[in-house]
Amino acid sequence: MRKGNAAAFEEIYRLHFPKVFYYASKYLADDEEARNIAQDTFMELWQRRENIDGTLNIVSYMLTIARNKCLNVLRSNIIRNKYKDNVAKRSMAEMNYYA
Repeated sequence: MRKGNAAAFEEIYRLHFPKVFYYASKYLADDEEARNIAQDTFMELWQRRENIDGTLNIVSYMLTIARNKCLNVLRSNIIRNKYKDNVAKRSMAEMNYYA
């Protein structure tokens, strides 16, 4: 895979996609989002293939990528929810002000 062997990558994908998807789904409550994280994990793996050491445990590496992507999604969701709450509070305060 390191040298761009698509067949080797496809084999890794076929063998490990279910594991990466399952791992992501444990972090996220949304299976579609977990599937996207798993896909993104393999995209990143392919993009970084030339820098991967042959002694690296590829499964651990993929799960680390997936975990980091899940944490980014969770952080983003927290920020988005805080923003929505603040907008709702401001809207309520404005409605009360003009009432």
